[in-house]
Amino acid sequence: MNKKRIVLVVDDEHSVMETTVAFLENVRVFQVIGTSSFECAATHLAAPGCIDVLVCDYRLWRARSGLELCEIAVALNAAVAIVLISAESSDEAKSRPQRAIFLRKPFGRVELLHGIKAATLRTKDV
Repeated sequence: MNKKRIVLVVDDEHSVMETTVAFLENVRVFQVIGTSSFECAATHLAAPGCIDVLVCDYRLWRARSGLELCEIAVALNAAVAIVLISAESSDEAKSRPQRAIFLRKPFGRVELLHGIKAATLRTKDV
C-alpha cells in the first residue's frame, strides 16, 4: 500500500483554505492539513519528513509572507514540493523558489492537481 502524500494548505482566506482542503481530501491520494496561521504552518513544516507538498498563499494577512514560509519549508525539507497561490499576477511571485509552481487565483481543481504534480516533479531535479 502506498503512503498518502501529506499536503499542507496555508491561506488566510478561510473559505479558500477550506475549499482547497476539502477538494484535496476528496481526491483520496492525499492526507491534508489546512491552516490560516503562519505559525501553525511553520510548526507542521518543522516536523521531520511530515509535509510532502506545501500549497501556500503568497500574501498572508497580519503575518509574514507565504514566500517566507516557502523558504522555511525548503530549508527544513529539501524534498518538499511547493505550489504558491495568489490573486495577484505572477510578476509578484518572481522571487519565489525556482522549484515552486505558481497558480493565480481563482484556479480550478485540475489546475491545482497539475500544479501539485509539476511541483513534485521539480523536487526530483533538486
